[in-house]
Amino acid sequence: PSLSTNNLSEPELAQYRSILPDSKTQSASLSFARELERLKAQFDPAWDKYESRGKLNASRFLRGDDLDTVFDQWNMGREDVTEIECVIVLDTSGSMSGSKATNAYRAMYAIKFALDRIGANCSVLVFNSITETLYRATDRANNSVRDCGTTGSTNAEYAVKYATKLLAESEKPVKLFFAITDGEWNDTTICDPEIKKMNNAGVLTAFAFIPEEHQEIELTHEKAHFCEVGAVINNPFDLVGMARTIVRNAIGRRVTSNA
Repeated sequence: PSLSTNNLSEPELAQYRSILPDSKTQSASLSFARELERLKAQFDPAWDKYESRGKLNASRFLRGDDLDTVFDQWNMGREDVTEIECVIVLDTSGSMSGSKATNAYRAMYAIKFALDRIGANCSVLVFNSITETLYRATDRANNSVRDCGTTGSTNAEYAVKYATKLLAESEKPVKLFFAITDGEWNDTTICDPEIKKMNNAGVLTAFAFIPEEHQEIELTHEKAHFCEVGAVINNPFDLVGMARTIVRNAIGRRVTSNA
């Protein structure tokens, strides 16, 4: 089934401060970006040259090259498999304060920066007592991390429903949803059905749980709000590794569906 949109308005733009990424964040973002660029190049359309039929290459023909080598063929490729719409919802409630939020913001930046490099749409919504927009889909991360701090409770409903709207209205064939959080959400009666709808519509949904130091947790399907992929992230930069796996899987699934 297709994903149904809704009539929610775009959340207001968050008030944020711009922070220069540290060397570890820069390294992670550039590494992920290079990997995505290689993936994109793999599926880009291109000319296969020196073929025996196709479009005549006048230069090679006039200089007398063998007739089996004077044609070029256009290989359509499957560039649509790297056309991505991604929405990240980031928990900025009071319990995320301190190093958890610092690391979560930087990991989010690394993921967005890499997706920006291949022309993907990547929106970032932050939620606590309210939901705000940290990055619109076409905003670019560039060379600074947007950090709007932490405060309030953990109301994810508007963020999840607005993410549904963005993904439903996108024409991009690969659709991703990331939730980054450190605890349970206030109301699951709205969020969980929305995430199930995304799953049923082919959105690849991922839940990254950031625990307290030394906190042990078994992340069940229910605790992950029924996201397709769930992981406990002890080192927040494992988020980048998680994103690598998810993007590769999403592209692989798209290749398979086109076969």
